[in-house]
Amino acid sequence: MNTVDLRYNYFLIIIFLFTFSVSQAQGDDNIAWLSLSARTEIKNDWTASFTPILRLNEDFSAYQNFSLDYAFKKKINANWSFQVLGRTWFLPGGINRQFFWPEVTYSHKLKDIAWSHRLRWHQAFDIENRTDPDFIRYYQAIKYTAWGKLQPFVGIELWWGLNGELQIERLRYIPGIQYKFNDTLSLSAALWRQESLNLDPVMDVNIYRINLAFTIPKLLKK
Repeated sequence: MNTVDLRYNYFLIIIFLFTFSVSQAQGDDNIAWLSLSARTEIKNDWTASFTPILRLNEDFSAYQNFSLDYAFKKKINANWSFQVLGRTWFLPGGINRQFFWPEVTYSHKLKDIAWSHRLRWHQAFDIENRTDPDFIRYYQAIKYTAWGKLQPFVGIELWWGLNGELQIERLRYIPGIQYKFNDTLSLSAALWRQESLNLDPVMDVNIYRINLAFTIPKLLKK
């Protein structure tokens, strides 16, 4: 291993350890997000995906809620992509929530490190007497790909509030790992340390995100 490779490895290890140590801070709750996602190609660099998500809160002891994600993604070129994602959130005994998230992603690779940047317009619909805030969200992640099927990653996401005073209102620190069984099946596990900023009351939580993703055959064939 040459000097340049060592620098990349040390850089990734330092970022991973820092992010993981921050994410281990004490929170107000530990929540599990468990999901199964299916992805398929439509045509002309368009893909569609569907992801049902089950949530457990109160330190994983109680059912919290369920939601369904549905997304359409366009690959623009080797680096850029655009996606529109919707989420319908089903709340027990309450009013459902609805979100709409256009986003653009730029990704590039430097030797064994894949780096991605995502900008999302987080739109929440106000339904009856329930109101949800809107955000501009910026997420960047670094993934180490030299280990083949096993790929650790770290990320950070800033939530810029659009309602009332314009300010950063939420942060997520995300260490995680992905294992690719083959070209059509992968498993990812991550810890989202979510912290409130400039808000009262403050709500800091640890979200354990586990997703099994698979690709299904192309729906529309030539």
